Amino acid sequence: MDGSKKISWLIILLMPIIAWGTLGDQELSVDGAKLIWNNNSQTFSIAASGSMSESVNYIWPAADGSAGQAIITDGLGVLSFVDVNAVAGTHELLSVTHDDAIGASVTAGDIVFANATPKLDYLGIGASNEILRVTGGLPDWQATTFITTLGTIVTGTWNADTIT
Repeated sequence: MDGSKKISWLIILLMPIIAWGTLGDQELSVDGAKLIWNNNSQTFSIAASGSMSESVNYIWPAADGSAGQAIITDGLGVLSFVDVNAVAGTHELLSVTHDDAIGASVTAGDIVFANATPKLDYLGIGASNEILRVTGGLPDWQATTFITTLGTIVTGTWNADTIT
């Protein structure tokens, strides 16, 4: 850091002591600078990404958000807090509030998969003694007796009881 930058920092740091009051707008114009606020061993810092191609201004919310909220932008640099569930793209996996899934509720044991439309779909849990298979590119349940139609044993001996 050259001498002029050191003097600028010293002035910025000493101004509150000299002024004994509230400072007006302050600007720090040092290439690669990072602002750090220290609180005991905790810090809060703001720095620009080295890969930025243009300047950007953000307008922060006036107060802290509530538990379960996230910060979003309006695309123009105005930041605000919103409930996470109110953000576009967040939803129950198979809710009717969006068009990428069928409108249904899943229960324990269900299988979620992409169907042919393509939408998220589900296959309810099978009944006792059913096995999961794929037919036509989609999962389905089939009775265990179905496996006898899959083929024959070419070599060896069948040493098992019937699947029930």
